[in-house]
Amino acid sequence: MIDPRWDSAMRAGWGRWPNTRFIEWVMRAPFAGTDHRGQVRVLELGCGAGAQLNFLSREGFEAFGVEGTQAGVAASQGHAPDATVWHGDLTDWEPPHGMTFHCVVDICTLQHLTRMNATAVIQKALEWLEPGGYIFSMWSAGGSDAPREGVPAPWPITATEIFDIFSDIPVRTGMESVIGLDGSNRQHWIIEGRKR
Repeated sequence: MIDPRWDSAMRAGWGRWPNTRFIEWVMRAPFAGTDHRGQVRVLELGCGAGAQLNFLSREGFEAFGVEGTQAGVAASQGHAPDATVWHGDLTDWEPPHGMTFHCVVDICTLQHLTRMNATAVIQKALEWLEPGGYIFSMWSAGGSDAPREGVPAPWPITATEIFDIFSDIPVRTGMESVIGLDGSNRQHWIIEGRKR
């Protein structure tokens, strides 16, 4: 069941700008240089207001998203009209008609699930990935900032947990630290992998 606070956050306009670290990753990924971007299918898990989908569509990729809130689906369809957005709970959602993707993306969505559910979603996402496909994920690593008002707090993941949750795919990790205007410090793990 989706926490109703997410629906309220989406109605309030939360998550309208694409993540800059994600943009950087996409633009240096091998599939970004192809002349056939329109054939590269990218799925975002928990696409929220559609900020990443809008960026992907404008760059010529075939953008797809799955979102658990009706308000998020409506916002995504408004912000990313060229993307395909499905409504569904990530814990039991499946792509239509056995569809597969060249890339699966999670921008701080799975961190709001239980560890068991997040692991199960990653396992399913790997099944949806084409051989040689990419996964990009961002997770809270903690930090001094308080949870945002109206949004469920994430659980900070540790390095050990990353390698447990992503055990079926080789991953590289890095840490991003962002200092807010109020002096708060947010830290995120950046997780990148490629299916063999």
